[in-house]
Amino acid sequence: MNDAPRVTVVLLCYNQEKYIEQAFDSCLMQDYPNLKIVVSDDASRDNTASIIKRMLESYTGNHDVVFNQNPENLGIGRHFAFLMDNLLEGELVVMCAGDDVSKPNRVARIVQEWLGNNKPSLVAHGLEELDENGSVVEGLASFQYRFQDYSVHSNKMYSLIEYHKYHFAIHFLGAAVAYRIDTYKAFGSPVTYPDCEDHLMYFRALLADGVHYFPEILTGYRKHESGWTSQLKKPLHPMNRKSAFLSLFLDKENNFGEEYFNCFVTHQIVTQQWYDYLFGVRANKVRVDFQLVELMRKNMQRRHRFLVSNKELWDDRMDYAPPLNAVIFGTALGARNTLSAIGDGFDVLYACNTDPDLSGKKFCGLEVINLKQLEAMMDKVDCILVASGYFFKIKKLLMDQARIEEAKIVRVPASVIVGE
Repeated sequence: MNDAPRVTVVLLCYNQEKYIEQAFDSCLMQDYPNLKIVVSDDASRDNTASIIKRMLESYTGNHDVVFNQNPENLGIGRHFAFLMDNLLEGELVVMCAGDDVSKPNRVARIVQEWLGNNKPSLVAHGLEELDENGSVVEGLASFQYRFQDYSVHSNKMYSLIEYHKYHFAIHFLGAAVAYRIDTYKAFGSPVTYPDCEDHLMYFRALLADGVHYFPEILTGYRKHESGWTSQLKKPLHPMNRKSAFLSLFLDKENNFGEEYFNCFVTHQIVTQQWYDYLFGVRANKVRVDFQLVELMRKNMQRRHRFLVSNKELWDDRMDYAPPLNAVIFGTALGARNTLSAIGDGFDVLYACNTDPDLSGKKFCGLEVINLKQLEAMMDKVDCILVASGYFFKIKKLLMDQARIEEAKIVRVPASVIVGE
């Protein structure tokens, strides 16, 4: 691999003194030539950092190794974002946890699969589960990897819809993935800082250049009682208590009930994904899909309503998550039914019709515009909702006469148009 792409391995660790030596050693033993290793301790309170420093003092290998020690505990999500924003280089980042074990050829095989499959945004591989003593065990992750449906990733939009229909568990655990660094950079630092990185990057990969999975087992995924994913109820991270996003749901005494913690953590994820989806649409990375927007907003709305009950009020307004700007095409019954049923994921600005007698008039409270007016304002419009059974006829009309991009023309489902 004389021209091997530059890869960064990130080893995230926190209070893992029992396992860190084996985890770090498995990174140092990688047989890939063009490798940077960033081992980053998130302000451990045990001997994790001192073990890392001792190993670094005796390391004589060829890899470029950097040690970062956070002055305060950031939590997984903010820790990941800090590293992605500041310490990584190259094209791919391979993720490792301080209690897991990588096979020596893990990075090399990931790169091989990545190059052979058009450089997708995410590469995932098989894993095996280890107990505290390092013995291979059969657990929930192994069961999931054996029986889940991988065919969903053959189509970007299908995979996005399926993910939000069955939001948990995620297809690929963070311990057995690699991400394209420019995919993270394209979307930027998270707004809500969800306390995870796998949901964040899986969704961004689906919006960008997709995912590739190969079943070869290259990681030993450690399961033990103190592991993050083993905790049935996870505490709200202290950094979240300082966040502007959390402040939206605090009560009059600036408190947050314990029963809301887990819902808030999930709401961080789905709200961040809405921000990323909005960005992806406006950057022409992904097309608007009516069903996906409805699914995402319903997931957000349900949790939003529960969280604002901590404030002892009923509030449907998710002002922190702006909708898509839309124009509805049509002024007939289908358009009327759509407007009455549409969720808050679309802010419908105008109705459009080719009938010159309707131009400038009102339809369901919306001003009716013509095709020329529509064309002139498309830089402010994310999509055109076609609420008609004559979808392809209207699509051709919009593309030919108003020069609307094909990806911005959205078909409204029949069940919405007929008002079922």
